[in-house]
Amino acid sequence: MLSLPLAIQLGVLVALSNIQSQAQLEADRAEHARKVSSAVTDLTNDIIRLMAGVGEKVSSAKGYLAETTMLTHVAAAEEHFRRLKNLTADDAAEHRVVVDSEATLLRAKDLFMRLRQLEISEAGGAPVGPDMVVVWREMHRLFANDVFYSLRQIGKTQEDIADKSPALQAKLRGQIQALALALGLFGTCCTAALAYYLMRTLARRLDLMHDNTLRLAAGRTLHAPLLGRDEIADLDRVFHAMAHTLRQAALKEKAIVNNARDVICTIDEEGCFVSANPATEELLGIDADAIIGLSVIDLIYPDDAGIALKFFDAVQQQGQSQPSAATSRSGSGSGSGSGSGSGSRLVPGRTLEVRMKHFNGSWKDTLWSASWSAEQNQLFCVIHDITERLKTERLKQELMVMVNHDLRSPLSTLQITFALLKSGKYGRLSAEGEALIDRGERGCDRLLQLTRDLLDSDRLEAHKMELNVERCALEEIALGAVEAIAGVAETRQVLIVIDLPTLHIKGDRLRLEQILSNLLSNAVKYSPRGGRVRLTACSQNGQALISVFDNGPGISANKIDQVFERFKQVQAPGQQMPGTGLGLTICKALVELHGGKIWVESEVGKGSQFSFTVPLA
Repeated sequence: MLSLPLAIQLGVLVALSNIQSQAQLEADRAEHARKVSSAVTDLTNDIIRLMAGVGEKVSSAKGYLAETTMLTHVAAAEEHFRRLKNLTADDAAEHRVVVDSEATLLRAKDLFMRLRQLEISEAGGAPVGPDMVVVWREMHRLFANDVFYSLRQIGKTQEDIADKSPALQAKLRGQIQALALALGLFGTCCTAALAYYLMRTLARRLDLMHDNTLRLAAGRTLHAPLLGRDEIADLDRVFHAMAHTLRQAALKEKAIVNNARDVICTIDEEGCFVSANPATEELLGIDADAIIGLSVIDLIYPDDAGIALKFFDAVQQQGQSQPSAATSRSGSGSGSGSGSGSGSRLVPGRTLEVRMKHFNGSWKDTLWSASWSAEQNQLFCVIHDITERLKTERLKQELMVMVNHDLRSPLSTLQITFALLKSGKYGRLSAEGEALIDRGERGCDRLLQLTRDLLDSDRLEAHKMELNVERCALEEIALGAVEAIAGVAETRQVLIVIDLPTLHIKGDRLRLEQILSNLLSNAVKYSPRGGRVRLTACSQNGQALISVFDNGPGISANKIDQVFERFKQVQAPGQQMPGTGLGLTICKALVELHGGKIWVESEVGKGSQFSFTVPLA
């Protein structure tokens, strides 16, 4: 598109340059003609003066020529000839005429010298002889005809050139002005046309991009990408790439939302559903499209409606005052199908638990989390079905009640009975009877320990265990723990070595003794018969660092992270140790409850080191 105007402008510029060169050549030619004409004029004046001088001297019978004057004029003429030869060096014809005229001048000079000799010889007053007259006439002819006429022809020619040059230069200047004006007009028209074309093109491309933004917002297909390598095309390519990324993200989000097990929905400020994912069908028995427009309060258990409204109000108020979501929690005391009250309460910073109505008539326990969008005036909610979880929790609570009342009490009674029988109060037992009593006592002890571990684990998990914090002597706690497992250590022939400095720690004496008893008991159980367990402690950064060492089989690196998990017993291959798998879990929870840390360091075949910290008193 730009090549044709550029070619035309280049052609006009070449023409302008050519005409300018012609004008310059014409000016140089006119200047040269003036110089040649001036030189010819000066030379003809010299010749005229020579002719006039010669004519005066031969007009009388006894005159003589002024040699000095004549030679002066001849010298001036020779100088003008040299100048004229230089000026006509580029014109062969004129240069030839000038050279011939100069030769004629030299012949005339020779004739003058002869005439001068004749004049001197007749200086005695004799009349002018015929030779002198002939010489004079020849010299006059040379001046008048050969030199003067030839030079006048050159001068006339150069004068004509000089006279015609202004008109020719004016013509060339007119052509230059016309071409310059045409070039200016053409450039202006091309610029205007190009600007119009670019404006139309840019406007069309920008309109296309603007329409693409509207199409993207409406979810419609975009126009094809713009061609070219300009900035707008680059921007359009980036926009298409961004739109592709957004579509992919939207598809992923849609896939996640549609396949989520939790209900993900939006609720307007009137409390009606605006959108929901397909999980509503499983939770509430209603299609995602059918739930739109329904009031959320109509689907909530009547006794929970009040706490739900307070929750929604709190979320909206906090969402309008800060960008983070507001959440609250209400306890739900009944399960699926229950119609009793829940005793709900708001606790800022938590979630909401309410019962929702399934379309089959049953009730579902749900856990809500929500955030308010002030921009869209909508509540974004995630509803999780916790019906089965609450059932499990209730079963767990019932189990704990059963363990506490229905299992521990009979075991305690049985333990007392074994003690009475063993004491001989009701008669002496045979050796076999005493062995059976001992076996029964050990079984009762294990079951009672299991019940205690289960109850402690439940209280710790529910954050219901309280500590009786006091200043304690570490050595006394250690001795109590060692005494509690002395029987087991003696049976396994394991030596317990206590290496403790005098330290006072801050904590619950009974719980600290329980921690040490569990760690020492594990160390004794996993130590080989005849082995040794060592208990050490030191002061470190305001805390007591307590460690229990054993020389058991050790723990592999890939199982160390499982040591403190519930119901996990990390054992060597082929090794079977009795236990509940709760002891180390309880130790970890109790240590953390005291504000300390617990960890294990071990290497297979080299034993283990269990360490924990508690604050110094």
